[in-house]
Amino acid sequence: MNFTTLITANEGADEGTGEGARITDADAIAKFVTGGNAVFTLVSVKSGKRFTYRVKDAEEGRFFVSVMTGPDNSNDFTYAGMFARGEFYSTKASKVASDAPSVAAFKWLAACVDADSLSSVEFWHVGKCCACGRRLTDPESIRTGFGPVCRARI
Repeated sequence: MNFTTLITANEGADEGTGEGARITDADAIAKFVTGGNAVFTLVSVKSGKRFTYRVKDAEEGRFFVSVMTGPDNSNDFTYAGMFARGEFYSTKASKVASDAPSVAAFKWLAACVDADSLSSVEFWHVGKCCACGRRLTDPESIRTGFGPVCRARI
């Protein structure tokens, strides 16, 4: 698969800075979210409301989902629940209410990625490889959200 055709580069980003990019294709978004170490922001086109998530590999096919709940975009993530087989679910350890808007947005994303109907939301990665978490500096890596070594593995 040629990821270059699936990505819309962040027009405001300098390709050498490691800033993020917008991903517009449902398959590319699904690959990014399940990369194992993904950090991304969803922005509602209608309201402008946004939520930033960190999705980390828990074990084969299951992922921990956390949502940013404070100003520190490195450390202020709160555990929301698990994501597996295209569905989000809360657990006993969840610190974000199951009816919170951030949880509803993630559940909506999971359903829309499967339904390929993403016109009402923007999906932005933050400039780090979704697999290993390293800062992206290569233009192709910024466009895809995968570093060159991780991109070669998929």
